Amino acid sequence: MYIKIFLALFFITLVFPGLDFFYYMLSLDLEFIKKITYNSILFVCALHLLNKTISLSFEVILFITFSLMALALGLYNHGFINYSVLHIYAFLNPIIMICFGISFFKTHTQEHLVLLKRLLHAAILFNIIFVILYILFQNVWYLSSHYGFGTSLALLSAYILSRGNYLYFFFIFFLDIFTGKRTSFFAMTSLFFINKRFFLGKLNFQNLILGSLFPVALVFIYFNIDEYEVLRRFAFIRDIDFEDGVSIMMATGGRATEVLSIVSHLGDDIVKWVFGSGIGVSYDYIDPRLSYSIEKIHYSHFSPFAYILVFGSVFTFFLYCSLFTRFFKGLKFYNDYFFLSFSVLFVTSFFGSILFSSPIPWFFTGVLIEMIRSQNSIKLH
Repeated sequence: MYIKIFLALFFITLVFPGLDFFYYMLSLDLEFIKKITYNSILFVCALHLLNKTISLSFEVILFITFSLMALALGLYNHGFINYSVLHIYAFLNPIIMICFGISFFKTHTQEHLVLLKRLLHAAILFNIIFVILYILFQNVWYLSSHYGFGTSLALLSAYILSRGNYLYFFFIFFLDIFTGKRTSFFAMTSLFFINKRFFLGKLNFQNLILGSLFPVALVFIYFNIDEYEVLRRFAFIRDIDFEDGVSIMMATGGRATEVLSIVSHLGDDIVKWVFGSGIGVSYDYIDPRLSYSIEKIHYSHFSPFAYILVFGSVFTFFLYCSLFTRFFKGLKFYNDYFFLSFSVLFVTSFFGSILFSSPIPWFFTGVLIEMIRSQNSIKLH
C-alpha cells in the first residue's frame, strides 16, 4: 500500500512545473503543495520501513554519523532556529529515502511497475502540455515576461531513453530548449551520452547521427539567442565577462555568487571548512550588483558547497566519492530507467539544490545501490 502511495506522490512531483506555470502566468502561488508533497513522501516511506528489515548503505551510515556532529555544532554555534529544521530535513531525507529505495527494489511487484509506467506516461503528457502553453504565453501571445520555465522533462527523458525511443527523446529535447532552462539542456545532453556509454566501443553510423544533433542544437541556440527572448539565459553564458562579477552571476544563475559567499563566510576557520558550521547555519549572499548582502541563505544550488557549509569538507569528500563510485559501477545498467534517473538527478544536483530539498534523488540512489549489490536491474519495459 505504501509503495502505491509513494508512486502517486512521485507523480505529483513530476507535474510540479504546472504549479510554476500557474505562478508565473497567473500569479497563483501553489508552492505549499511542493512542501506538503515532499513531507508526505518522507512520512509514507518512513511508515513503509517500520515493518521492514532495514538495509544500511555507506551513504546512510555517513549521514547518520556526520548529522550527529552537525547537530552538536549547530546547537553550540547557532542554537535551534528556523534553519535548523531545514537542515535536519536535509539529513533525514537521504537516510529515509535511500533505505526506502533499497526496500523498493526488494519488495516491488509487477503491479507497482505497471502503475509506475502509467504515471510516467501521464507525467510526460502533462509536461509537454505545460511547455507548449509556456511557449505560447511567452513567445506567441506575449502574456508573460518571465524567462526560464522549469520542467520535469529531463528526469522523464530517462524513461524514454530506457525504452530506446530516440525520436521521442529528441522531440522532448528540442521542445525543452524553448523553456530557456540551461540546467535541463545540459542534463538531457549528459543523459544521452550516459545512455550511449559515451560511445565507448559503439561509435557506429547511427550513434554519429544522433550525437551530431547536439552540436546542431548548440549552433541553433548560438545564432538565435537574440531572436528569441526565451533564450536570453543562454545569452548570459555567451556574453560572460570573467572580470565582471555581475556577468559571472548572471551566467551561472547566481551559483558562483553563492560559492564565493560561502567561501567568504567560512573564511580561514579551518574547523568550519573541515567539519562544517552545523545545522542552522546561514551566510550573507553578497550581490555583486550591490556589493553587500541582500539576504541570508542556508544552502547553495551547487550542492557540494551546501554540504561543505553544513557538514564540512570531510563529509562532502566521502559522500561524492561514494556517489561517483555508484555512478561508474552503475554504467553497466546504461539502459535501465532507475540508473538513468539517478544519473540525470546526480548531474542536475551540481546546478540545483535537489539533494537538499527533494527526496526523489535519494530514492533512486537507494534503488541503484541494491541493483549494484545484487547485480540485477528492474525490468520496466
